[in-house]
Amino acid sequence: MDRNFFAASFGMGSRTCIGKNISLLEMTKLIPQLVRNFDFELEEPDKEWKTVNVWFVKQTNFNCRIKLRPSS
Repeated sequence: MDRNFFAASFGMGSRTCIGKNISLLEMTKLIPQLVRNFDFELEEPDKEWKTVNVWFVKQTNFNCRIKLRPSS
């Protein structure tokens, strides 16, 4: 992932977030499980996404449908 994303999200140096390593560990476990178990489909694939960055980075106009994949 992009280095700048992590710097903005967790801070740098002596003021870095103390939960950074736990959060990164959770992301590396959660995201593969979501992709493995669910199908994601954008409601409007041609619509442009917008990003709002005030305190937290947040996407708007990002609506999707999530369906549980059949168990194999």
